[in-house]
Amino acid sequence: MLPKDRRKELLEEEKPKFLEEERMKFLNEFDEEWKALEKKLLEDGGREMQEERLEEERKKRKQGVGNT
Repeated sequence: MLPKDRRKELLEEEKPKFLEEERMKFLNEFDEEWKALEKKLLEDGGREMQEERLEEERKKRKQGVGNT
């Protein structure tokens, strides 16, 4: 952030435009980050479910081997 003496004051008609541009930029960045996080969580969740299924299959095999 610039020191106060070097800052340029926005004209009143520019303020809403500037705020809207910053708002849109923030929302776009947030949306991109959210999608990346959602993708990662889905991938991690898929791996966890696959690991759980494999563990259940191993337990069933052990029980099956012990019963015969």
